[in-house]
Amino acid sequence: MTMDFLVFRRGFFVASAALVGFVLLLHTQDGLAHGKGHKKPPTDAHVHGVGELDVASEGSGVSVSLFSPLNNILGFERIPKTAAEKEKAAKAIALLKTNGIVAFNPEARCTRVDAMLTSEVLNPHSHGADDKAHQHGDSDHSDILMRWEFQCETPAQLRNLNVRIFSLFPLFTELRAQVVMPGRQLGERLTPRQTVLKLQ
Repeated sequence: MTMDFLVFRRGFFVASAALVGFVLLLHTQDGLAHGKGHKKPPTDAHVHGVGELDVASEGSGVSVSLFSPLNNILGFERIPKTAAEKEKAAKAIALLKTNGIVAFNPEARCTRVDAMLTSEVLNPHSHGADDKAHQHGDSDHSDILMRWEFQCETPAQLRNLNVRIFSLFPLFTELRAQVVMPGRQLGERLTPRQTVLKLQ
């Protein structure tokens, strides 16, 4: 498969042709602030309760990516074994792909056009033939990458992003958000009490 570019994020390759300039800048920007005095941690960090949310746009296309320890989603980071664990994993996948888990302000008239999950536990076929399952050290840790793609009829009206991740997955305590859009770069820290990401 031919891809216009690849972004390597802690063991995952992410491809999106429309967002090449902005996403590459997003991942190479050094020390982008997240609110007052808060800086992006090293990208190899695996901290339970904490995730990273990236928003990048070009033209009418907008990409929202969530990178997180799997524990924030399931409460564990291994392949589900019991019937209850398998049911919980299936429900988590459905929630991650549901409409409205991340939603832009209605004035932008955005429609979600794709949802992609990369996880060696929840979606073991999501890695390419040359990709190794991304785990840490003794294989007790596992991460996920979830990406939602949107097309917006009036992208100039993009003002904010409502994030329902905390209510659907209560093990999250913090999302370190980055926004790279034409003419602006923003950083913000989201919490269960602050779930709206300002885009301007």
